[in-house]
Amino acid sequence: MKVSKSESEPVAAGDVLAELDRVLKGPSFRSSKRSQQFLNYAVQQVLAGLHENLKERTIGVAVFDRPATYDTSEDATVRVAAGEVRKRLTQFYTDAQAHALRIELPLGSYVPEFVTVHSTAVVEAEPSTPVVHSGTVEANVDGSAPPPQAVPAGTNRLWVAMGAVVLLSALALARFTTRSAFDDFWEPMIASRQPVVICLTHPVVFLLSERVQKEYVERHKIDQFAGPYVVRVDPKDLRPDDLVPATDQYVGSGDAYASSQFMAFLKARGGPAELRLGQDLTFADLRSRPAILIGAYSNRWAMQSNSEYRFSFGHFSVKDRVTGKDWTLTDMTPDYKSKEDYAIVSRVFQSYTGQLVILSAGITNAGTHAAAEFLTNPRYLNAALARLPRGWRKRNLQFVLHCRVINNVPGPPEVVAFEVW
Repeated sequence: MKVSKSESEPVAAGDVLAELDRVLKGPSFRSSKRSQQFLNYAVQQVLAGLHENLKERTIGVAVFDRPATYDTSEDATVRVAAGEVRKRLTQFYTDAQAHALRIELPLGSYVPEFVTVHSTAVVEAEPSTPVVHSGTVEANVDGSAPPPQAVPAGTNRLWVAMGAVVLLSALALARFTTRSAFDDFWEPMIASRQPVVICLTHPVVFLLSERVQKEYVERHKIDQFAGPYVVRVDPKDLRPDDLVPATDQYVGSGDAYASSQFMAFLKARGGPAELRLGQDLTFADLRSRPAILIGAYSNRWAMQSNSEYRFSFGHFSVKDRVTGKDWTLTDMTPDYKSKEDYAIVSRVFQSYTGQLVILSAGITNAGTHAAAEFLTNPRYLNAALARLPRGWRKRNLQFVLHCRVINNVPGPPEVVAFEVW
């Protein structure tokens, strides 16, 4: 197919509106009212000649009801929505039958383009008559042969021996040079010139005040430094200042394991990395370099970056926006532990930050632990990538993982669903 831009071939507004209606009613957009609103607004503004209305702040106010003074550097709603629209347009035109007109939303722009599509014939050149080489004798494919030549005794055996040596050498070289799907998955991240930022969660932990701890230790005759113990208090005995929030001081066990795995993995492959925790990371940092986001609910960057994709986090669950499937932890204890866990692994080239982002996050610490193992263990990742359609190397990916959990340690991760776009 040959594609020509609309600048060189004017497109009638009626044709654009017909194609817009076709797209919005298609399966790729039907499930997302947010994407429908964005694309409809953008197309209508272009047809009206109001390109100045297709700026981030203007779209945020007109489409997503943001106040006129909202901070676009902290609120990525429009950027996330644009990325979702691009993904859904790609999916629509991949699945849909060929059509004379396409709507595209170029990267780095909120102004849609209308592209006319023309069918073109492909003409193959007539091949010339090749010559087939066999040993030291040449023969034309049409059956004619050059004058016979004398072949010294032992020449055939020599060629066979040399061929065997070449073959064995090629096999040995291939053994050490063949790239795996695992290598191809990580290549965009490893090849980046910017240091990869590894972002951990920033949970808020509430501590009991020193007064409550001291009274409990004295009442129960406990050695305060002997080891872990549970402090049980009656809520009626607590004052408002007895729960003390501690921010950016603690890291979950799954997050700690994941960060150490990714740091070691990147270092072994010569990829520079930088570990950042909690409030130490800004959106400006994420816009300037590729990132690995670890953990879910207490990592606002992870939750925001993954909010518009097919698989996202619900209330202690993973949700499928397309099928409505909901993988939920039904046996969650008050201290947020379960005998199983689910996790989401994503690799998105043009995320809401404009950079490559990899997400590794579970519902609980165990799931985050398992997701990191999945991403850094060639055996797990190669097996999962083998199930994907051709062309996945340059496309965005999502996996939903499941694992059993024993004593807060996850078992081997298992892929239960995936998406490629």
